[in-house]
Amino acid sequence: MRGVAEIISVILLLMITIGITGTAYVYIAGMMTQKTAKIISILQTSCNSTHILLVITNEGTDKISSSEVRILVNNKDMGNWHEDIDPRGVSIRTDLPGNTGQQNLILIISPSNSITQKIWC
Repeated sequence: MRGVAEIISVILLLMITIGITGTAYVYIAGMMTQKTAKIISILQTSCNSTHILLVITNEGTDKISSSEVRILVNNKDMGNWHEDIDPRGVSIRTDLPGNTGQQNLILIISPSNSITQKIWC
């Protein structure tokens, strides 16, 4: 009988280990999916004498609503983005004020990341 108890205890320990490993995998996979669902990147920036042209893309897998993206130019809040951005979609904004003859700092904050870009006007 003594050998049977040892076999059962080994089986129970293996089942507990597999259960903990499976739970950890599901938790970590869910966190990674959430972090990569709504990623913004800057495709292009340019500036005429008074305004900044900004082209961004959603590299994530979920649609980003306009209220989820904030823009700051030279530490001044320019509000939310003006339209929703589909996955792999591109959006353009041309109405951002720039300081002529100076370096301008653009900060874009999305649900999964934030980006800074410097541009001279």
